Amino acid sequence: MKIIDPHLHLFALEHGQYQWLKPENPPHWPDKKQINRSFDERDLMLNSNNELHGFVHIEAGFDNQSPTAEIEFLEQNVETNFKSIAFADITASTTYFKNQINALKQYSSVIGIRYILEQQALKILSQENIQLNLTYLAEQELIFEAQLPIDDKAAVDELVSILKKNPTLKIVITHAGFGNISNIEDWLVGLHALAQSKQCCIKCSGWEMNDRNWNWQDIETLLKQMLDAFGEDRVMLASNFPVSTLTITYQQLWQGYAELELFRTRSKLLSKLCFTNAKNCYQIQGL
Repeated sequence: MKIIDPHLHLFALEHGQYQWLKPENPPHWPDKKQINRSFDERDLMLNSNNELHGFVHIEAGFDNQSPTAEIEFLEQNVETNFKSIAFADITASTTYFKNQINALKQYSSVIGIRYILEQQALKILSQENIQLNLTYLAEQELIFEAQLPIDDKAAVDELVSILKKNPTLKIVITHAGFGNISNIEDWLVGLHALAQSKQCCIKCSGWEMNDRNWNWQDIETLLKQMLDAFGEDRVMLASNFPVSTLTITYQQLWQGYAELELFRTRSKLLSKLCFTNAKNCYQIQGL
């Protein structure tokens, strides 16, 4: 199986800051020390049935005061075909934000930005300067990676409003919008609201963020719902490596996806979710 992993992180602790990995800083996970080390592309090990053809690197807190530093390090050290989602402060003034974006666009791997919204999503998205900044992002043809719980109806409504005002803005919902079987009804409302915007895609990953004891049956249920809402061309399977290794190895995760009952007789669908959709969404060339 060919794989493009559209959501992973590489850590270079000897070069970057990674404040969030330090034990005194949030998130205060009791197992965080397990990933408080450097990870590079050699750690992305798969079995002989699977082959990594590329990935999308999501900013990992390398240096949020100078987002280009992480991109420069990656472009100098990574050999695998990849694209970058950089950090950029969407809460900053429009002038500062534009300067950040213009600097990031000088790097060939940059395809978009991420700003973690999570529980502050409504407060952040409703600010006027943020909407202006996202308009500028759309003008620059860059992706906005939206990390928020989509069972938050007010936040989703605000995001949908932004999408309607900016029909060229491409948004990717990360970590399945923090889908959770225990709160699936509210999540489904947000899922279908966002799916109406054709420039919105969703990535399936981060299962360990919700529940360290997640199971494949629940993942398959959520995945079917995402396919029902977004269709086969706007859903991507991803890892969230190395955070994912808190519960499963990289190899086991991708093999687990491949073995879901959903794909038993639908190999073309599996190929779309593991490779083609990410290739198209992130404009990964040369494959």
